[in-house]
Amino acid sequence: MDAATRALLLQTMSSQSGLISLDQTREIGLSRSDVQVAQRCRLLTRVGPQVYASPAAPRTLDFSRTLALLACPGALLSH
Repeated sequence: MDAATRALLLQTMSSQSGLISLDQTREIGLSRSDVQVAQRCRLLTRVGPQVYASPAAPRTLDFSRTLALLACPGALLSH
């Protein structure tokens, strides 16, 4: 993974409570192999169906909400 792609990965994750969907990894240019390497290097951890997190991301309420939205495309949250 080149520096520009890694920067996009981190930027996306930082705006989503440390999470990113598999579709989003594809949109920024990561291949399936890139995602697997990132998991082996402990840059990403699978936390849900087609959703990955930074191992350092705190497991907060926002994390849980964002995880639910990323795992269920088209989902909405309400109060």
